[in-house]
Amino acid sequence: MNRLINLCLGAASLAIIHQPLSSSAAITLWGWNFTGATGSELSVASTTTASGLESSTLSRNSLTATAMADGFAANDWSNYTMNSSAVDYYSFTLTPQSGQAYSISSVSFTANIAYSWEPTTWEIRSSIDSYANTLGTAATIASPGTPMPHSINLSGNSSFQNVSSSIQFRLYGYNGTGFGGLKSVSGADGLNVSGSVSAVPEPVSTALIAGIGLGLFALRHRFSNKQ
Repeated sequence: MNRLINLCLGAASLAIIHQPLSSSAAITLWGWNFTGATGSELSVASTTTASGLESSTLSRNSLTATAMADGFAANDWSNYTMNSSAVDYYSFTLTPQSGQAYSISSVSFTANIAYSWEPTTWEIRSSIDSYANTLGTAATIASPGTPMPHSINLSGNSSFQNVSSSIQFRLYGYNGTGFGGLKSVSGADGLNVSGSVSAVPEPVSTALIAGIGLGLFALRHRFSNKQ
């Protein structure tokens, strides 16, 4: 009897300890490949969405859609500087399905402008801090007409790990006015969010396992007192 109780206790303890964890291998969680797009689409749904996540839509705020082959573009950028009054941006919201959580390792994009007076600086902010701070570093386009890839590492930022709720991201273009957008080059994503997805442990299951463990402890204590 004592041996059986010990075995049950061990199994319950292992079940509590070994909760589902995120895979360490980064995959594309959401991706936007603009290959074949005209650039003037009103919005673009993610062309890649990992299992366990909801599709995300890229859209404009206070901007006029315009053409750019294999891209997502806009005219009327008017953010001379990046401050609280900046209203021109692209946005997308990341949402997991019920019972799932995501961890973001990086956000990458390729920005494109045609002339030096257009928005040369691009950065991403999020709803986590009400868009108060730049994530990582801003991208600066040194050669207008040449698409510039940029990647932001978020693997060390706890705010973007094991997230089970929605986060909105905004991509701001500034230090210039006029035309600017995102572009897919050589068939690659023009915007990509990488990381991992994991199942959220169910509180009921954990409580049940803990209850079984406590019950077995009490049973063993009772059994020991009778000997």
